[in-house]
Amino acid sequence: MVVQIPSRAARAVAVALSLLALGLPGAGVAADADDVDRSRLAREIADDLMSPFCPGRTLYHCPSPNATQVKEEIRAWLAAGVAPEDIRSRLRARFGQALEARPGRGGQIAAGVVLALVALAFFVGLRRILRPAAPQPGGVLDPEVAARLSRELDGDDRT
Repeated sequence: MVVQIPSRAARAVAVALSLLALGLPGAGVAADADDVDRSRLAREIADDLMSPFCPGRTLYHCPSPNATQVKEEIRAWLAAGVAPEDIRSRLRARFGQALEARPGRGGQIAAGVVLALVALAFFVGLRRILRPAAPQPGGVLDPEVAARLSRELDGDDRT
């Protein structure tokens, strides 16, 4: 195994680059912070819009190469200083209103229906528990009332 010793010029370039990197630490961090902010904003935009390539998925969650290309365009537009609403407008002009249909509404509606049915069952059950029982036919009558009823039914009007 042969070990090559770098030339004097290569060592000088390496030292110069190291000193440059150490001398300007804030510049790299500021650029990284801007990249992180742009990436976060790009994700928010892609997650707010439905994918025209993957039905039922947001642009962010779509694995299609076409969706990846659109996400890269969003990042490039943000890097160029285009406002998020302008990006959304550009995408709407290109893909139409299909970007606006948000998933998950069916699940929310189903949950609402189930909740309404549970509430209805609860109140029906509560009403049955709290309402007094209706008198059953064939119950016991007061003897005086029974005698009077019997006379009236027989046509005897003595009172």
